[in-house]
Amino acid sequence: MAQTFDRADDRDMASVSTSQRLEDGVTDMTTLMGELRIDHRNMAILLGLLSQEVKTARLGGDPDFELVTDIMHYLTYYADAVHHRREDLVYEKLRASGNGDGLVFVESDHRELAEDGKQLRDECEAVLSGAALARGKFVVDAIRYIERLEEHMRWEETDLFSRADTLGNQRVDLGDLTVSDPVFGLEASPRYSSLLKRVRESAEH
Repeated sequence: MAQTFDRADDRDMASVSTSQRLEDGVTDMTTLMGELRIDHRNMAILLGLLSQEVKTARLGGDPDFELVTDIMHYLTYYADAVHHRREDLVYEKLRASGNGDGLVFVESDHRELAEDGKQLRDECEAVLSGAALARGKFVVDAIRYIERLEEHMRWEETDLFSRADTLGNQRVDLGDLTVSDPVFGLEASPRYSSLLKRVRESAEH
C-alpha cells in the first residue's frame, strides 16, 4: 500500500529545524535522511494549506493568493533548490554503491516539479500584481502540482529513502546545501512570517 502523509498528525513538526548548520558542510547519511523525512512532513503541511485554498476556489470562493504565493515561494526556493538537490546527492551515493537501478529519473522528476512549481508561483505572483487568473486554471494547475509532489514524496519514502537507509553512516558533503529551512528552521526568515503564522494557526485546529 502506498504511504500517505497525514498532515494533521505532522503539524507538530512545524517547529522542527530540518537543516542543521554544519561547520564543514559534511554530515552523515543517517542524519541527512532524518532531515529529509522531516522536510517531507513539513512540505505535506504546506500542501495541506494549499489544498484548502484550492477547495475554496472550487466552491466559488476567492483563494488567499498571498498565502498561496508564500507557499509556492517556499516550495520553489527551498524545497526545489535545497531539499531536492540533497536528494540528488543521495541518489549519487546509491548509484556509486551499485544500488541505483531504477532511480535514474529522480533528478528529472525534480526538474519537472521545479518547472511546475515555478509556473504556479508566477501565476499567483501575477495575481498579486493585478493580473487576472481564471479560477479554473488555478484549480487545475494547483491540483496537478499537489498530486504530483505528493506522489513523488510517497515514492521516495518507499523506495529511495529505504535504499538510502542501507548506506548507514557514510559521510555526505553537502557543499552549499547547508542552508537552514527558512520557515521550519530554528531561525525562520522574516520573508515567511505570515506563512509561519498560518502554519501555527492550522496546528491549533
